[in-house]
Amino acid sequence: MLRNNKLGEHGFTLLEVMFCICLLSTLLLVTPRLQPLFFGLPKQESFNEFEWIIFMQQAQMEYREAGTVQFIDKKLMMKDPSGFLVTYTLAGTQLIRKVNGSGNEILLQNVKTVFYKQSANKLVIHIQDLDGNIHKGILTRLSVLEEA
Repeated sequence: MLRNNKLGEHGFTLLEVMFCICLLSTLLLVTPRLQPLFFGLPKQESFNEFEWIIFMQQAQMEYREAGTVQFIDKKLMMKDPSGFLVTYTLAGTQLIRKVNGSGNEILLQNVKTVFYKQSANKLVIHIQDLDGNIHKGILTRLSVLEEA
């Protein structure tokens, strides 16, 4: 691979350098994809408080925009004035969000039970995680303030 020039200089050819860079790039590109094979995927075995906070913020926005709210079994259905139907469904241990019956966005993981209770301008959500801890969130509407 090393060549001797007439002047006595040693070095790699451009082709050899390009081949080494290509091989190194391919190796670096493939390495992150192989990580789960060697180390496994991280598993979340407990309820994540950060997911709960994000869920409550998203649910708050959708509840405020909803024209009608209904409960059927463990399914919360909110329909906004433009006709979009947003449903929150407990499937196994995951709380899933669907819009107009399509999509499958996982909102919360490691959920054992979910319970909804609605009063005048608020919706109370009770969630029990797999460890038995109960998380309670309250969603409010601003319609009383808007009418004044």
